[in-house]
Amino acid sequence: TGATGIILFLGDKNIYIANAGNSRCLVLDKEGKLVNSTKDHTMNVPEEKKRVELARSFNEEEEKKKGEEQGHAEYLDSTRGFGDWEFKGNEWIDQKDQEVSVEPDILEVPMDNAQYLIMGSHGMFESGTNDNENDDFVNTQISSFFYNEITKNKDKPYSKIIEEYFVKLIPDKNDGNNTKGLDNMSCIVVNLKNDNIKVFIKKREAQLEEKKRK
Repeated sequence: TGATGIILFLGDKNIYIANAGNSRCLVLDKEGKLVNSTKDHTMNVPEEKKRVELARSFNEEEEKKKGEEQGHAEYLDSTRGFGDWEFKGNEWIDQKDQEVSVEPDILEVPMDNAQYLIMGSHGMFESGTNDNENDDFVNTQISSFFYNEITKNKDKPYSKIIEEYFVKLIPDKNDGNNTKGLDNMSCIVVNLKNDNIKVFIKKREAQLEEKKRK
């Protein structure tokens, strides 16, 4: 088994988001506009597919067997992440070039351009299709939902907003066409202007200044 991952680092002036897999982070400004997002690593991305196919070419028979056992040729839901050792054992190539690589993409976003961060596993971004052309639409819909809920009722806990969104994704057992919400779902929402976050950032900036003086 394997797992995708997102790591968030708050720098002095920029936010750094390291992403490996098909979990995702959305960056919203103070008005709720989606200003940036991580990109999923799947077989729908030409660069990812090219790397995977090149890695498979070193051992075609074994790879063909694995694909047939999975029931379809494009059997990788996520082409980067932790674990999935059976896709990382090719001794002829570097780890970053394996079928499943743990090498992350790193997104850099100016702190001034961001207020809300929405991080979640793949399940919360499913829209009933695997077509990457829908990613922008899904990201915009999620951004609007969370921003509207956050600003409409400032006393509502983020955990409650997340719960309400997840409930929207749970498929209706009587609707055979609804394929949303079939993957596990987890989510973290961060408000960079939250008092606790601001205190943390100011404290760290003071520590960095102290180190510079020494």
